[in-house]
Amino acid sequence: PATFFRRQAFMRAGGFRESGSLCWDMELWADLALAGSTFRSVQAFIAAFRLHETSITGSRGLQQRRRQDARHVLERMKGGPASSFDRFLHLVHRLLKFSRHPGLTVRQRLFFYSTLGRWSL
Repeated sequence: PATFFRRQAFMRAGGFRESGSLCWDMELWADLALAGSTFRSVQAFIAAFRLHETSITGSRGLQQRRRQDARHVLERMKGGPASSFDRFLHLVHRLLKFSRHPGLTVRQRLFFYSTLGRWSL
């Protein structure tokens, strides 16, 4: 809900793919990266969204399809399926990310879970 990019980068990436994927944002970021865009992050809460059973993110029924679509995007970027070593590196990355900023990670998760009760249906 809080991604900003230049129109020129969006056009260079070919815009949104209308493929029916549940990972349209991930596909857009992949297309932006493949088109040579660079990325920066902001360490601030600047947006929120509501999770509920009929939202793509909140729907348990769509969870497997979301994972499948995400795997497809990653395979397209990599040029093939993920290996055991790729999955290991993913785990190491997540552990390192948490170990560098455990307070931030915990605060983000607590904020996220606290909003579920207030904003979810």
